[in-house]
Amino acid sequence: LGGNDFEVPVFGKEPGLRALYEKLCATRPLLARLSGSGSALIAIYRTEADRDGAALEIGERDQRLLRTATRSAPAPTPAAA
Repeated sequence: LGGNDFEVPVFGKEPGLRALYEKLCATRPLLARLSGSGSALIAIYRTEADRDGAALEIGERDQRLLRTATRSAPAPTPAAA
C-alpha cells in the first residue's frame, strides 16, 4: 500500500527517525509511512482505541503526536440564516 521514495535516504541519515518509525510499526497500524520528504511519520489505525493505545505505547517524551479521526458520516450543513 503505497510507499515513499524518501524513506531509504532519510532513514539512512536520521537513525532516530528510523527508530521511531520501527516503534510506530510495532503498534500494528494498518499503514505506517514517512510523510512527504521527512517532516513527519503517519500511521492509520482501524479504531480510535487502537490509535490511542499506540499513542500511549509510543509516548510523547521525544516527539509530538497529533491524533486525528475521520468522520463516519458527513458533517452537518450550516443552518440557513
